[in-house]
Amino acid sequence: MTLFNEQDLASFENMSEQQTKAYIEVAIKVCDTWQLTELEKAKLLRVPSLSDLKYWELKIVFSVEPVHLYLANSLFDIYDILHTIYCDNDKECCWLKTPNNKLNNLAPLSIMLMDNRDGFLYIKHVLQEELKDIANNLPVLPNTP
Repeated sequence: MTLFNEQDLASFENMSEQQTKAYIEVAIKVCDTWQLTELEKAKLLRVPSLSDLKYWELKIVFSVEPVHLYLANSLFDIYDILHTIYCDNDKECCWLKTPNNKLNNLAPLSIMLMDNRDGFLYIKHVLQEELKDIANNLPVLPNTP
């Protein structure tokens, strides 16, 4: 299990309040797109409490740490890959919440809800591999003059 280290968090240390609020706002929109419950949102973003999540949703951001921004950034990466593969919010949501043979019959979301960065990194890796498989199986178009 890998906890967050200084190198992971360094790029988020000096973000402005405006940047922080924008990151949190987009992270919450991603969670809403994935139809997550309030509890899943809070746990995924490591928000201290559901009341803190409400402040974040109302854009009255309190107690945002670099780890929250790191997780938001990881969410963006996963969202981008999922959207590239499926191009459909319902299919993306289904993929996240459905047990997967490649993940020992765990749902990707349950892995991301672990209390460390490994869950996010592992799901990102699985999606990157899936994207490579898709790219490798695309038909080759003939050259046209």
